[in-house]
Amino acid sequence: MAKTAGEAIGPDAKLDPVFARALREALFWLLAALALVLLIALSSFDASDRSFSYTGEPGQVGNLIGPLGAWLSSALFALFGWPAFLFPVAIAFSAWTGLKRAPGAVGQGRSTVALRVTGLVAALATSCGLATLHFSAGVLPAGAGGVLGALVGQGLAGIASLLGATLLLLALWFASVQLYTGVSWLTVMDWLGHGV
Repeated sequence: MAKTAGEAIGPDAKLDPVFARALREALFWLLAALALVLLIALSSFDASDRSFSYTGEPGQVGNLIGPLGAWLSSALFALFGWPAFLFPVAIAFSAWTGLKRAPGAVGQGRSTVALRVTGLVAALATSCGLATLHFSAGVLPAGAGGVLGALVGQGLAGIASLLGATLLLLALWFASVQLYTGVSWLTVMDWLGHGV
């Protein structure tokens, strides 16, 4: 009996392993290129470019990615400050983990994806808070931790002092990075101790 079109593309339908690998590799290259473009845009940020947070002067854009890079880097730096560099790192990490997943391996469930996203959001928020409390803004328009860092860092420091806020944010940062990456900090400490 012939399968209908709905049955052929249903949840039990399997993709040929060659095409599954090709799709994984194509997604890896697209995400890697996106991470690289974002990293270059953030690295070549010029506060005098026309962008999200500054109207700028007409003329040449200093960002290496052009007007799009100027706008993206300005928006990310205004919202997140220096931790905006976590975005290309997270995109590259996701590309790498997707590529190295074994062929035929069961995909991640919704709860795993939700926990990883929660870990990434918490890592970003705690990084912004720590940057606001401990780093210089330099050329950034909204401070070292951006708007999010001012809300998290200064808000927590207002009720728990600088030391209390730092300790709480560091503990949350370690927990959230472990939740996102799956890396065991105890294993990292063992590996570093063995290397030393």
